[in-house]
Amino acid sequence: MRKESEDTHMDHIYDVIILGAGPAGLSAGLYAGRSRLDTLIIEKGQDGGQIAITDEIENYPGQMQIQEYLKTGDFRIVNLETTITDKNCYPSTFSGGTWLTAEAPVLDDLLDFGFNLWGIANNHMLDYSYPGLFQTLSALRQRGIAFTGAGESLEKASKAAIAES
Repeated sequence: MRKESEDTHMDHIYDVIILGAGPAGLSAGLYAGRSRLDTLIIEKGQDGGQIAITDEIENYPGQMQIQEYLKTGDFRIVNLETTITDKNCYPSTFSGGTWLTAEAPVLDDLLDFGFNLWGIANNHMLDYSYPGLFQTLSALRQRGIAFTGAGESLEKASKAAIAES
């Protein structure tokens, strides 16, 4: 599977042409590439499509291999690049353009991968203003997740996280 400009694929005959580079399109392209099929994926927007705003991804190709690999490390750090809300709060007017939120079961999915230290200092933590931040903090604490980078005060946001290896 290769990425090409529009001009280079007009005269080429592909085995498979996939419309959309979202989760399903990329998975289909992955399997077509593994089968050594000459594959073209066409996406009008950004690669990844709706995956950035999808609440749940099932049957992720390679999930077991990724989990096994991650669990070989003593510290498995993840950046939670979203808020965790019940979708009952309003987006902030000061977002960078894309407001990200997911429901709490996403945390369970990430825990299944074996992450044991979470960073939450990023440009999306206030996408849903303070109610979104507070719901995120509550969901992390309910699961006993070690996190750092945001909090109800500067002191709490600066507090070091301690993870067991």
